Amino acid sequence: MRRKDPNQHQRDPDPDAFAQDKLVERLRMTAQNKLNANPKYCIRKMYLSDLDRVSELDPLVFGEMHWTRNIFAGELSNPNANYYVASKLDEAGQDTGEPIGYGGAWHVVDEMHIMTLGTDPDYRRQKIAESIIIALITDAINSGIKSISLEVRLSNEAAQRLYERYAFKQAGIRKNYYESDGESALILWTENIQEEKFQQNFQEQISKLSP
Repeated sequence: MRRKDPNQHQRDPDPDAFAQDKLVERLRMTAQNKLNANPKYCIRKMYLSDLDRVSELDPLVFGEMHWTRNIFAGELSNPNANYYVASKLDEAGQDTGEPIGYGGAWHVVDEMHIMTLGTDPDYRRQKIAESIIIALITDAINSGIKSISLEVRLSNEAAQRLYERYAFKQAGIRKNYYESDGESALILWTENIQEEKFQQNFQEQISKLSP
């Protein structure tokens, strides 16, 4: 008895799905090329070898609420977490292995929550935080994540404006969230990042990023 052609009942490719895949790939390449073009630092995955420096920076960024080296080590061992650093480049454009910024997030089912984001105070206003956000969002889109959330201080208007450019919206307030001073946190959240509207805005923001 002859078997039926296994391709006989396959559906024709969905043109909308194909177009979406092309957009995602274009986003990935655009983000990668833009981040690789910076002459001062590179954005890459965080390694265990980065933790001594990262754990030195964290108290400078977050004061009493800083994480210990062991906490960061635990985050790197979490299969649902992704962490990046901005690592300083030398004059030849080679990675020095010296983080000057860092950030990471958890992936839980189809959501991503940004856990931390910090920049060396000596290297602020160099688009480091924004570059790490781009890496995290790109990773989320490629992983099929649908929404992203985070907390930010109510007083941190500069960060709020940055996230707003990337289509984060206010979703509520966590009262007395920060233990060091009792300040409340603003909850920010995105709509579906797999939708064309979000991804087109994301691509526009990437194109505006300059070293």
